[in-house]
Amino acid sequence: MTWYRAFHPTVLILIGSGLACTPYVLWLLGYERPTAYNFEVSYVPAIALAFFCLMFAMGAVICRNAMQGARRPTYAVKYHIRGGILAPMMVLAILIPQAAMVVVLHGTAPILSFLSGYDVDAVNEAQRSSEFGQLGIFLVTVFLLNAVLALLLGSSNPNTSTSRFIYLVIFVVAAIAAVLQGKRQLIGMFLVFFMYVSTVRTGNPHNLILSRFGVRELSSFGSVIWMVVLLMCFVLLFGLMGNLRLGEGLQFEFFDSLEQLINYLSLPLINFEGVVAQFDYGLGQGDFFGIFQGLVPYKIREEYFGVQAELPRLELTCGAGLVGGLYWYSGASGLMSFGILFGYLSNALYLRAKSSLFAMLAYAQIVWSLLNSHTYNHFFELGFFLGPLVCYYILVKVVITRDRS
Repeated sequence: MTWYRAFHPTVLILIGSGLACTPYVLWLLGYERPTAYNFEVSYVPAIALAFFCLMFAMGAVICRNAMQGARRPTYAVKYHIRGGILAPMMVLAILIPQAAMVVVLHGTAPILSFLSGYDVDAVNEAQRSSEFGQLGIFLVTVFLLNAVLALLLGSSNPNTSTSRFIYLVIFVVAAIAAVLQGKRQLIGMFLVFFMYVSTVRTGNPHNLILSRFGVRELSSFGSVIWMVVLLMCFVLLFGLMGNLRLGEGLQFEFFDSLEQLINYLSLPLINFEGVVAQFDYGLGQGDFFGIFQGLVPYKIREEYFGVQAELPRLELTCGAGLVGGLYWYSGASGLMSFGILFGYLSNALYLRAKSSLFAMLAYAQIVWSLLNSHTYNHFFELGFFLGPLVCYYILVKVVITRDRS
């Protein structure tokens, strides 16, 4: 149960908030602050983050008490996939033409644009100028492929040499699709998605995949070592893609990657400080559409709604994190209400993950939203939250048959 508890929503939001405040610690220790931005360090974001975490924990406790009498099995539900490998093959049949459409609409795949010397601003502008949000549709389809593969790995479907080969092909395609879009966080989402599903199914973040391929399961100590190795590889790849996004070409150094990671954490905090400089301790913009506008497809929002009280940004390529946006649009009241709401929702899915496959997939999506809350608010992003959850619900209803005990 130790690994399962490590994925508790309160633990994850504390990690995400701790990462958000890490630049403060580094700056106090003498690490040089970015000089390209004019901002004052107020530490108000740290107070807002602490308050949000408190409200989030309160929502999680309310949920736990409300579900106290509900029957929650300690074992993962057993099931099989109707049609076996047919489901992932159908998703692949949808995904591959979409990848081709992304290349046609944007001139090339985003990662190839970076390899050609374009920086992130030029690529983002090319995406915004396309006829419709094909990259968003492609993103949701990639998440759907991840979900199908995760369900297959955890199912009671026969584990034949043919099925293992197909699992490997799908796994490689899903990993390439995550890298193809040139978004560093998609690599992290890919990793934690399967780690969480494996933890629900086997109690260990790695053994679900290993067992399907006939590899000896890892002990708890072995899992920790493997987790450290994966983290180091992620940092290296993170830095490599960061250099590509900045148009600096292929550079593959560990300490350079660490610096990229520190900058990745610093920029949303700098934006948050910029929000505080304009906003201080007020009651927010009172613009609730501003909070929810990410749930409207970008092209529709741009055409019919425009931009409502847009979040002020010192760095245009990132936001101000989960808390920064809520603070700008709705103030302390928004932090309190949405903190309780997110805490309740996250814990409800977490507590039902063993008995409900939809809850398992939905919470697997939320895991990264909480860990990466220092940079983005994925709860109000159509492509990262609502869209995938709708697809997961339909997927479970269509392809899952529970085994009789």
